[in-house]
Amino acid sequence: MVILIIFIGITEDIVCDSDIGEFTGQVTSISDTKPLIILLESEKIRSVGYDKGIKFMVSKQTTIVNPNDGSYDIDDLQENMELKIFCNHVMTKSIPPITQANLIRVL
Repeated sequence: MVILIIFIGITEDIVCDSDIGEFTGQVTSISDTKPLIILLESEKIRSVGYDKGIKFMVSKQTTIVNPNDGSYDIDDLQENMELKIFCNHVMTKSIPPITQANLIRVL
């Protein structure tokens, strides 16, 4: 099933995949836009077909926690950090795909 949506002002095809929902990897770039967009890459992410990583939108609704489950400030996220990101099951078909981060766990 293909659905067209307006995504940050761009029309994109989206894909639903019930086998995804969490990704662990290294932050390779962070945008300076609002909402913040993090590019996450790892061998595991590449092994499931996302060769260019996955972009995650981080909004006010995204919960960010440190390794002890305490709160973590969005402004403290940096490149090269290891994160586990939990997301919804909808992402754009763009390369790399983009999805909304629901929970970010700093590892």
